[in-house]
Amino acid sequence: MLAHVSTSRRNKITSTKYWLKASKLEYTVPMTTDDIYVPVIIGAVVALPALWQWWRVRGWRSWPYVNGVIQTAEVREESSRAGSYFIVDLGYSYEVDGEYYSGHLERTESEPYVYARAMKDAQVVVHYRPNKPELSKVKLP
Repeated sequence: MLAHVSTSRRNKITSTKYWLKASKLEYTVPMTTDDIYVPVIIGAVVALPALWQWWRVRGWRSWPYVNGVIQTAEVREESSRAGSYFIVDLGYSYEVDGEYYSGHLERTESEPYVYARAMKDAQVVVHYRPNKPELSKVKLP
């Protein structure tokens, strides 16, 4: 859309500039409701594992508990863009109604080897889901 036409050279340049500005605005595509689906889907995919884990163990503080033992304590190094860090993987076991169960959890620690040595063979409190005793949550000291 040309704003106005003039015979003077100065007005033509001004009109052309205005026309270029208007054409840039004409080609900007407004965001539609369809454009919001992609970020929402990506956000859901990223958040879903954490939400699922939370859903599985929600209300764990009210579950019955038994004493358990840390059976294994292993340290591994992970890398990211920010640098490397250490993760302590703790494997534990517990008994419910004569049946033995096991589980594991991971923690990042500033002194991973010291923490792993301290936790090996340590007694811990294990909360388990009453209708599904293989699902548990450890309360660490």
